[in-house]
Amino acid sequence: LTTVARKLITARKFRHEIAKFWTDRFEFAAVRDALAEKLGDPERAALAWVPQNTIPVNEEQAGTLLKLLDVLEDNDDVQTVSANFDIADEVMERLAS
Repeated sequence: LTTVARKLITARKFRHEIAKFWTDRFEFAAVRDALAEKLGDPERAALAWVPQNTIPVNEEQAGTLLKLLDVLEDNDDVQTVSANFDIADEVMERLAS
């Protein structure tokens, strides 16, 4: 597993623990199967587009972007949303309060 999954990022989202494994798309099935064998079947396993670069946004822009994402997520016709913006942790904390 350690040779296949290059980087592991854990994050908290909606009170659920999320583990994201970054690996080559051709090794996805092998990583998924090895994790399932060790940890049990995942709730979800999928490939995702990851931007090569991100655009930092200020607090005003971040607020607007987050509102847009909420609207898109609530729209039944939208299946997935990808973005390449970067919101600083301090900005996210201010917006959350």
